[in-house]
Amino acid sequence: MCFEEWHLLSSVVWPGVTIASFVAAWLIAGVIRRHAITLSLVQSPNHRSSHVVPTPSGGGIGIAVAGTLTGALAAWQAGPGLWAVVAGGAVIAVLGFVDDIRDLSSRLRFGIQALLVTLLVCTAGAWPDLSSFAGVIPGVVVVPVLLFAGIWWVNLFNFMDGIDGLAASEGIFILAGALALWMAVVPEASTDPVWLWSFCVLAACAGFLLHNWPPARIFMGDAGSNFIALVIFGIALYTVAHGHLNYVSWLILAAVFVADATVTLCRRMLEGQSWLSAHRSHAYQRLSRRWNSHRRVTMSVMAISLAWLLPLAWLSLALPTMAGWILLVAYMPILVGVFLAGGGKVGD
Repeated sequence: MCFEEWHLLSSVVWPGVTIASFVAAWLIAGVIRRHAITLSLVQSPNHRSSHVVPTPSGGGIGIAVAGTLTGALAAWQAGPGLWAVVAGGAVIAVLGFVDDIRDLSSRLRFGIQALLVTLLVCTAGAWPDLSSFAGVIPGVVVVPVLLFAGIWWVNLFNFMDGIDGLAASEGIFILAGALALWMAVVPEASTDPVWLWSFCVLAACAGFLLHNWPPARIFMGDAGSNFIALVIFGIALYTVAHGHLNYVSWLILAAVFVADATVTLCRRMLEGQSWLSAHRSHAYQRLSRRWNSHRRVTMSVMAISLAWLLPLAWLSLALPTMAGWILLVAYMPILVGVFLAGGGKVGD
């Protein structure tokens, strides 16, 4: 298919596909909610929960279904690299949905996550060098860093899905921010099938969010959080490998989730806590209890992301030689805020 034909198809088909993604995620979450007891998808409160009444879970499978179907349409044009992301997202969503119904072993989950992240890194393309404060880190060294980062990202996104509306809102922000920055760098980006698919996944997150906005009537579950995390990672790899965005811009967009999960984990390890055990000591969880409001925390995270992180992510693209320092500026107040909020601290 030539460029002109693809552009015409994009302008006619993709707006409808995007709307269908929104509706499908909304409808499927509603169906899961109505049949949650039959599907064994009711999540009862426990020692790590931030909710106090039994609530249906697994509603994020609607995001995965919509994202997989629209991803197949995009991959038909984009090629093998995107097929790996679409297939990987489908596999990790199924894994998460099964885990939502009955707990799977952490060893099995980690093994499949590692395999899928490796597949994405190996099929995304050639890796540009990574600029650092000390010089340049060659691309060959970047690959193992990306493998570690991908596995950590999938897990931390799941860790951060603990209060109403937070994970879906973060998925919307990261994708919307990346799409806006991509268009700022490449004006014709909206004709790229990966850009179009990203918008469909964003729309699916928004459809689910109608059910999950505080007070949530259904939770996302591992099916949704795993899918969103892996897809965002795959899209990030694509944009970096093709020179549309850079490593730093993506790290800045994800700063709230990365900072909270990382500080919490490090603090628990340093204080001798059982850091592999379930807990509710993330900064966002502590703030939701302190403020007695999930909505206030979720809206605060979005306000910080829009007012602070998005402009700095754009600046890292506009001033690539200063990207490392901009990354430091973006993260420092958030890291301090997470620490002061008690992320990872023992007790309430």
